[in-house]
Amino acid sequence: MQASRRGITLELYFGPVIMTMVAMCFGTLWLLHSAKVAPLFWAAGYAIIASALIIENFVPKTPDTRWIRMLGDLCYVASPVVFSLGFFHHLKVKSYRWLPIVCGGLVVSAVLWFWLVNDSIQARAEVLSFGCAAILGLTAYVVARHARNRVDFALSGAIALSALLLVGNAFVSIRIFDQDLAVSSFNDSAFFEFLNFSSALINLAIAVVLAATLVVEAHQRLSLEAATDPLTGLNNRRAFAREAHVMVAQANASKSPLCLLVCDIDHFKDVNDTYGHDAGDTVIAACAALLKEKFSERELLARFGGEEFVVLMPYANATMARMQADIVRSL
Repeated sequence: MQASRRGITLELYFGPVIMTMVAMCFGTLWLLHSAKVAPLFWAAGYAIIASALIIENFVPKTPDTRWIRMLGDLCYVASPVVFSLGFFHHLKVKSYRWLPIVCGGLVVSAVLWFWLVNDSIQARAEVLSFGCAAILGLTAYVVARHARNRVDFALSGAIALSALLLVGNAFVSIRIFDQDLAVSSFNDSAFFEFLNFSSALINLAIAVVLAATLVVEAHQRLSLEAATDPLTGLNNRRAFAREAHVMVAQANASKSPLCLLVCDIDHFKDVNDTYGHDAGDTVIAACAALLKEKFSERELLARFGGEEFVVLMPYANATMARMQADIVRSL
């Protein structure tokens, strides 16, 4: 009996401890990078889940604790809503942010009905499972539609799996094993035991995928910064060399023409000497903006150094390149 009791105790603590640790991790990430709002939503979501699990696992199922247990159910509804808002902020999706809030409001209304008007723990469990599954399912669809890479698609899949797990919990644990679920026996029900362990695991998996999305995003941002000239926003010399190597190889393979246009700003040293380096930087940025307007994304445009710019023009012969050079010279 002691070993069995120890196993039950560990199971009760597993979910709240894991969710609290994950919430602290995302909260720390937000403090380190406060410009990003999504980790704050995720930290709040995991903290809410931890609160719900603590109430569910450790608050006695007695009439005296009715209001506290009602708060636990509302926490279960709030967590997918907060998570969804975090996902939408992460993907910069604005048009669907009302969706989880509206769905969460409907689920909260149903939960309160089965607490205050028609008290039924089985009905509440079904509403929580199906309602939260609906919120997560819709969120998974929106994330998949706006996914930017494979990690975002993995995140969508993890959210969808969480929704399916909630639906499975409702059908298997309530409808088959616990048709006459009573408040006094809820801690011993299959629904309670399976939900505790499986929800902790799936939320931990989602946390891992969320961390991966942040890592991928940070890597992409650093790669972009390493390849971009900070003053003009154009490719820098290193990025130009890398991309030009690919374009030259493609031109050789397809036997197509390729021209290089080299530009610099006349009398730029006089500008710096007369008006200062800040004015010189303004001139460089203005010239870069003009070049962006004159060349399409097909051409490879870069700041090569100082006041020098280069443009690699695929499918352009010498005549076409000369015409473009005359246009740039007239600016």
